[in-house]
Amino acid sequence: NQLKAIRAGGFQTVFVRDITSLISQSNHTGNPCVLTFDDGYDDFYYWAFPLLKKYQTKGTIYIIYNFIGRKGYMTESQIKEVITSGLVELGAHTLNHAYLKDIKDDLAWKEIYDSKLLLEKRFDVSVPSFAYPFGAFTKDTVELVRKAGYTNAVSVVPGILQSDSNEFFLFRIRPGYINVNNFAKSLE
Repeated sequence: NQLKAIRAGGFQTVFVRDITSLISQSNHTGNPCVLTFDDGYDDFYYWAFPLLKKYQTKGTIYIIYNFIGRKGYMTESQIKEVITSGLVELGAHTLNHAYLKDIKDDLAWKEIYDSKLLLEKRFDVSVPSFAYPFGAFTKDTVELVRKAGYTNAVSVVPGILQSDSNEFFLFRIRPGYINVNNFAKSLE
């Protein structure tokens, strides 16, 4: 129902990587909307991905690198399939779903940087975006994400308006918190 509402509302789905360029354009056309999916659960492959294909909508999936192939998570071949569809962008979500606010910078760096490096090598794609596990980040974590070469990062801070002042903690709306009848209106 939410995908139908996005389409009926005239929204155009884009990848998270597109947000940075959209922010820098003063007069971009269309009504961009981003769909994000965290963790890399296999229900994305079985439930969400078929709907993305049905409605020809794009989404960004944030993968926990060391969880690939674990019970309940997508396999390498499933991830490759969704990436090659052209409808799914790959983003990093650390190596182990680390709570970045409570770990030392050297371990946070490894979780942030190595997840990007390993995903890019394994799937032969660019990984420009990062999602903070549990939405937890500090000023230092933001700097580590920037230093690791990401162009942006998503948080769980509620909101829809993005700017260059929050490119490394982009706002998101959890879809279950909005009534489907008001979904498209809430994005306006």
